[in-house]
Amino acid sequence: MTIHDLIQPFQQWLTMMRSPATVHYYAFYLAIIDTHLGKMAPQALTQSVLITFIATLKHHHPHMKNITINKVMGALKTLLKTMDQPSIQFPKLKEAKVMIPTIQPDTIDTIFTYYEAHLNHPYRLRNYVWLRLLLDTGLRMHELRHLKRDDYDETTQSFLVTETKTDVDRHVFFTQDTANLLKQYYQIWHADSFYVFYDEQSLQPLTTSAIESMMYQLKKKMKIQDNITPHKWRHTFATRFLARGGDLETLRLILGHSNLKTTQKYLHLTKKDILFNYRKIMDKT
Repeated sequence: MTIHDLIQPFQQWLTMMRSPATVHYYAFYLAIIDTHLGKMAPQALTQSVLITFIATLKHHHPHMKNITINKVMGALKTLLKTMDQPSIQFPKLKEAKVMIPTIQPDTIDTIFTYYEAHLNHPYRLRNYVWLRLLLDTGLRMHELRHLKRDDYDETTQSFLVTETKTDVDRHVFFTQDTANLLKQYYQIWHADSFYVFYDEQSLQPLTTSAIESMMYQLKKKMKIQDNITPHKWRHTFATRFLARGGDLETLRLILGHSNLKTTQKYLHLTKKDILFNYRKIMDKT
């Protein structure tokens, strides 16, 4: 039996036992594993083989960071463990401490100002509500795509998120301005669909490609140079939440992280944030 032989039943197991987001997450790393190690038997994965594997990844993908390689190795360990194969022991590579990219405030203002001027346009209103919810909640794209109308609580201005990466339901909250826009959106987009954001023909959630196309067209129209991907909006929410005084544990629950260490990566502060916090404490008389 080879590594390749294990991948398909493992993916079937993921489909039955884990969320679609988790299945999608593993697909990328399993493809890398299959390409480079697929013909090998699990028993052949010695330290020497694994070192050569990592060296090969670095050679063929010079821009691949250690954090990505660690995720590949993590996927390999999970594959072997789940399929009752010999485990491997390999230490994590040292990961560089990098600033998490966020969307600049002036870019957000430009985008939101544009949409505010076109609220009578159904699709632009939909896209505006989508982006407002991204910035207010930090939801993953898969989670936002699968928000259900029945899970909206108007009293608390929140959604119960049931399609999560960790398979754990959670509540996310949003601002009054976004709640007002959502109410306006519901008055226009009121087809018989379970979902908040849906395709008009199938009444199923908007596809990933539809969202990516929307983001691309927006970036092109507004002549925005930086990336404005859905995950970057999630990063922006998390960074802003902490910069404004939010605590890590609350942020962990909002983002749906199972481990606080994952949330801690957002602890970076800009020079402006540091200066503001310093003055707030040191300039007291």
